[in-house]
Amino acid sequence: PVPVGPGAGESAVVVTDLNVIGTLEHPRLIGILRNVSGTDLFHVNLTVVFYDAAGDVADTRYGTTLMTTLPSGEVSPFEFFFPPNVPASVEAEAVGVTVEWEEVYPGYAWSRDGFSVLSPQGSMGPYNFEITGQVQNNSCKNARSVNIVAIAYNAAGQIIGYGLKVIDSVSAGSKVQFDMAIAGGTSLAEPQVDHFEVLAEGLLES
Repeated sequence: PVPVGPGAGESAVVVTDLNVIGTLEHPRLIGILRNVSGTDLFHVNLTVVFYDAAGDVADTRYGTTLMTTLPSGEVSPFEFFFPPNVPASVEAEAVGVTVEWEEVYPGYAWSRDGFSVLSPQGSMGPYNFEITGQVQNNSCKNARSVNIVAIAYNAAGQIIGYGLKVIDSVSAGSKVQFDMAIAGGTSLAEPQVDHFEVLAEGLLES
């Protein structure tokens, strides 16, 4: 495992952002990992150590990124619930992140290559930040499943929320319309979204 923090460490993967969402009773840690290496990665697993107010280890939790793949230069969000009695803070004294990964091998079925998100539009509705658009499969293979992930940011470029949409299948060369939401209220760290990005990856048929 390679210890990483926001912008720190000579690592293939760095944590570029952290924030807190949720209620006072059930806060959640959200963040973004970026692949700063020249190698495409997958199965990116995180170990998050939470410290209590005294600086002692309160709990250790394990999870993975929202997207299966993490190509060179690309990002993926992640989320963890804070343990009880742990301050909901993203300071280095409160949270430690360790990351492990595997390098993509030729023929690996999941890929971001060949998938484009076309004309995404977003607006704040009464309850959620609503997004519409099209996902296009530019590859020569059908996709059995496509993950679409939206990341919402504030004006400073900090993550404030995310959304996930799964489409069952997208044929080679075709486009599929999608709509998705980033839940408002406690699932957004701030009430207004300044800008957002939408990512897509597909599980290609062999």
